[in-house]
Amino acid sequence: MIVTGVGVYVYGLDMHFCANKICWTDTIGKRIECSNYMGGERRQVHNTTGKPWGLAIQGGVAYYTTGTPNSVWSVPLTGGNPTILDTGTLNTTKFYSIAILHRDHNRTVTGIRE
Repeated sequence: MIVTGVGVYVYGLDMHFCANKICWTDTIGKRIECSNYMGGERRQVHNTTGKPWGLAIQGGVAYYTTGTPNSVWSVPLTGGNPTILDTGTLNTTKFYSIAILHRDHNRTVTGIRE
């Protein structure tokens, strides 16, 4: 068990393969955290303004969704300011999960995550 504690609600989960890390969103704590595969070296990567839901890691960047404000964000895993990528209309669009499609040189999909 890597994530334990009162008031921790993990919604998004993804692997940062280049750094041998697993990362997750904590919706209650409004943060993104990472640790090594065994649960050590746990650290908080980013405090979010809204409750983070979906999470996808690509190239040292965390892409995540929030419910309030209902948006898609990106933030470097090394720290820094987040960038808002999209905002949905609160009553009609909900961003729950996020996926990154990887394509090979032949333009065929080699992996899909939700």
